[in-house]
Amino acid sequence: SEGREGLERRVRHLEELVVQQIVDPALFDVRPSGPYIGRISRLAAEKRPGEFVELARNFPGEQFVMAGDGPMYGQLKSAAPDNLRLIGTIRDFASFFASLKLFVFPTKDECCCMSVAMAQAAGVPVICQDIAPLRETTGGWAVFPASNGFFALALAGFYAETTGAYARMAELARQWARDNFHPDKVIPQWHKLFAELGLQ
Repeated sequence: SEGREGLERRVRHLEELVVQQIVDPALFDVRPSGPYIGRISRLAAEKRPGEFVELARNFPGEQFVMAGDGPMYGQLKSAAPDNLRLIGTIRDFASFFASLKLFVFPTKDECCCMSVAMAQAAGVPVICQDIAPLRETTGGWAVFPASNGFFALALAGFYAETTGAYARMAELARQWARDNFHPDKVIPQWHKLFAELGLQ
């Protein structure tokens, strides 16, 4: 029908439009000051949580925390060294991110990664997988190890850094997150999308 053809034309016109996810605005008020290196994700093979466990094992003098649940929870719990806490499903994201000094996220594949966006909103420095979707959705305000074997080197670099570069990166990442993921920014984008599709 003509109505359907018109809708299809509008959809083709919007093919390049990206509307970002919404991050809880409470996270923008977080001031991270905790001792933990952390991550949060579904605990499944495609998220590579086992590599985070290995990082904890390779840095026994640091404290690590991993939030989330999934089919690998029991396996990871059994393999976790003493300096790694697995805390399961959480609801208080602001408290979780406030407890961190660094967010480390090896993974296999992502699209729009909510946990990385939340870390940026909370002002936590991010080391994450070097894949195109994460470079796009972080605005580039993260450290991107060249491969999984380089996460340990990136973590060592975090401790060796003395110029405040990570803190500056985290603040720029927080501003990026505010500009792209805050409800005040994203909700009008959705309204505009629905209007252009004739759905309002």
